[in-house]
Amino acid sequence: MSVYICGFLWFWFGMTIFYKYEMPIRIYQIYPCKLLDDLTNCEFCMEFWIGTLQGLFFSVYYGSFEYLTIGVYYATISNLFKR
Repeated sequence: MSVYICGFLWFWFGMTIFYKYEMPIRIYQIYPCKLLDDLTNCEFCMEFWIGTLQGLFFSVYYGSFEYLTIGVYYATISNLFKR
């Protein structure tokens, strides 16, 4: 359980920095393509994929497939906190 809580705090910290320095705009300027345009326009999409990458890292690090669902959890909780 502590992995989920600490992981969410790292996720929240990372997303704060991600939005503060306008990384979606910078990423799209470096690699202009339709897929990145769709991802950078959808806030939930960015949070989901960043959370999924973090979950993939946890899954490899801890050796358990249950951490692959972290992207869905983190993106959902993040959007609930924003409302």
